[in-house]
Amino acid sequence: MFSKKHSIDWFLVISIALVLVFGLIMINSVSVYDYLLTLSDPRDYDINYFALKQMILVGISVLLFIGVANIHYRFWRSISLPMYILGLTLLLLLFHPMFGRTLNGATGWLYLGSLPSIQPIEFAKLAMILYLARWLEPKVDELKEFDTGFFPFMVIVSAMGLPILLQPDFGGLLVLIPVCILMFYVAGGKMKHLMYLVAAGLVVFIIAFTSFNHVRSRVYDFFDSSIDPSKKNVGWQIQQSLIAVGSGGFMGKGINKSIQKWGYLPEVQNDMIFAAIGEETGFRGSVALVLLYLFMAWRGFTISMHAPDKFAKYAAFGISFWIVWQAFVNIGVVIKIIPLTGITLPFISAGGSSLVTLLTAMGILVNISAYTTVSHDYFISRRRVGRSHPAKHSAA
Repeated sequence: MFSKKHSIDWFLVISIALVLVFGLIMINSVSVYDYLLTLSDPRDYDINYFALKQMILVGISVLLFIGVANIHYRFWRSISLPMYILGLTLLLLLFHPMFGRTLNGATGWLYLGSLPSIQPIEFAKLAMILYLARWLEPKVDELKEFDTGFFPFMVIVSAMGLPILLQPDFGGLLVLIPVCILMFYVAGGKMKHLMYLVAAGLVVFIIAFTSFNHVRSRVYDFFDSSIDPSKKNVGWQIQQSLIAVGSGGFMGKGINKSIQKWGYLPEVQNDMIFAAIGEETGFRGSVALVLLYLFMAWRGFTISMHAPDKFAKYAAFGISFWIVWQAFVNIGVVIKIIPLTGITLPFISAGGSSLVTLLTAMGILVNISAYTTVSHDYFISRRRVGRSHPAKHSAA
């Protein structure tokens, strides 16, 4: 039996809109240099090229968001298993030489004929969260047992995680695995069992460190970013990122006034866009964006707390934590508290796969907010309270 529908969480919707608009402003500001390199005659360039491209992607994603927000969240429960299987299939297709493409040491891009290239990891994150929420829903005491709780949980996560590991995409695992762990713990899993998973993660890291050169280089450059910066490798990227953030100071240089975007900072419109945000908007702009992510997470966790059923509770929690955790991993890379991972900044970095998937996830979250046990429309709630106390109005 479905709970009664009420107003959606408009505060969440507004915060999403603010991040999207800010993202478009920053994409327009920082993408000039990379576009100039693609032209035989730079005099013919259109400074708005990347901004227009991103605006089209945002427009498509927003339409998808509106459509998903009007689909009852239980629909996603019913197709979560096919989504999980599809996500796993797309990840496996990466290893076929006809479809997978290797970039920066990782095979993460899928090419299916004339269709635009996609990153299956982005879809896999959402599919994993939704299927895990469905799997956790009917379980109560079973989760506390190793054979009925932790072991099948490990199988579900490992089946999706193994092809991600083999790409190898350790940034994707760094986002996905903590989300799954916390969803399992919130549903009633034992911390003792989760420590086994942490230990397994350390083993995987050691194997990756000894097996993949680009993983070793990123770790080395994290501890000493001065390693051969002339080659513009990871060490160079970290150095230029810190220069960008530091040179912005408190107030920032101003929108469109970044120096690092002119060929100094690789991937400035993608993974490293927060460095340009720090340079152009300064400490105040960077903190404002962080607070906006935290606000979105707070709204999402509030929706999870008041969710009408366990599937909605776990899905809302997983989506909310995914967004804020990925944002902080990206920011952590830029300010050098985490080794380089290649993770996008949610809603802001250029690209379609991440944006489409994230706004689909937020559409599901917004729909859940319309069925929570407490209305999230503060103003409607205030009016109702006012009507329920006529004596106060008469006294005034």
